[in-house]
Amino acid sequence: MKHPSHGATILPAERDRGCRFKDDFRSQANMVASGWTLFNTPTFDARGMILNGTTQYGTIPLQREFSSAELTVHLEFYPDFAHDDGVQHYFLDAETAGNPRFLIRKAANGVLQVYCGALTNIVYVAAASYGSYWVNGGRNILSLSTISGTNVCMLNGHQLTNTLAATAWVPKAYDTLTVGSAFDGSDKFPGAISRLYAGAHTSTLAEHTAVYNNTMWNWENRCTVDLQFRTDDYDIANVRTLDSSGNGNHATLGDGSTPTTYPTQGAGRMTFDGGDYLQIPADATLPSGTYTVLMAFNPVIDGTSDFLFDADSGGGAGNCFVWSVSGNYAFTSGALYRDGAGPYATNILAGTAGIQTLVFQGITLDIAAHLTIFANDSFASTLKGTLFDFKIIPETLNQTQIIDYHSKVMRRMGAEE
Repeated sequence: MKHPSHGATILPAERDRGCRFKDDFRSQANMVASGWTLFNTPTFDARGMILNGTTQYGTIPLQREFSSAELTVHLEFYPDFAHDDGVQHYFLDAETAGNPRFLIRKAANGVLQVYCGALTNIVYVAAASYGSYWVNGGRNILSLSTISGTNVCMLNGHQLTNTLAATAWVPKAYDTLTVGSAFDGSDKFPGAISRLYAGAHTSTLAEHTAVYNNTMWNWENRCTVDLQFRTDDYDIANVRTLDSSGNGNHATLGDGSTPTTYPTQGAGRMTFDGGDYLQIPADATLPSGTYTVLMAFNPVIDGTSDFLFDADSGGGAGNCFVWSVSGNYAFTSGALYRDGAGPYATNILAGTAGIQTLVFQGITLDIAAHLTIFANDSFASTLKGTLFDFKIIPETLNQTQIIDYHSKVMRRMGAEE
């Protein structure tokens, strides 16, 4: 990246997701240090860069940050104009000699438009299709997710009807990014520009909504179970490791009374040598429902089919993931895999020895007695290895949040050593 200060604002999960450009327009000093040229002294407040709509805008040189074949843009802004004010306003415009341009604007007739590649119109959203979502004077999030032939535009938690959704385009390089006007200084934007993100990937409505709701980075706070196996979480007196979600779903070591069933506490880990397991009793905070289960572990492959976890719903039926003989993960819902019955799928994700982070989406947990970790509900078929983290959250995570989990847990490993 040409401007190091942009890199300082990019979070690890965003970088792994494909972020190439990010700015939060926090101050004149930060923007100038990043390489921006600011025209006619925009002011700044908690919303970001305030533009008067007549003389003020900013430019910065580019190094292909907006030129990938897959592109996601998140733009946060506070407009001082109605969506149907009859005036054209540019949010941003990236251009170079020969007229390749990437631009986002609200046209005089109220249409939201995006041009990409060699000045190809890829988004056309009529004023009537987004006007009820537009917040004049308030916070808006506009997102673009595009790959040639699949062009999606989203505003404030809603996917908009784009009449050019199937339009093909070819990526081009752009030399300069202008924010707050067209590249020639015309059709300026009155209001505040708060944040701009560009990534070399396509995005989803779920990611857009998480940006809009400010829920992208606090997903851990909504966990129902959060076992981190820190040294201070080891409650020796009660033979358990503590849940840090605040829901009291602490995990008992083995059966709670037989030491040979206890995994060994380490610094940010539990080690299982065969016959060991953890169990979480059924609880009001773990009702029947759809969850995401997240795990970080290093398995020992010993040629047997062993369980990662098993949700007991009573009567020998439940939901589980299995570590299979071939080193693949298999999921069964209803009858347990060990009975050889019920729908199950192998090769969901190829398994290899070594530290892995796995995220299982859409798990229907129905826990009548207990949730068992590294064993089945009868405390058999135990998996050997080391478990670094185990979480349950009652929602579906988006791709950026999954990457965030992987990034955080991998950075945390060994921190207590």
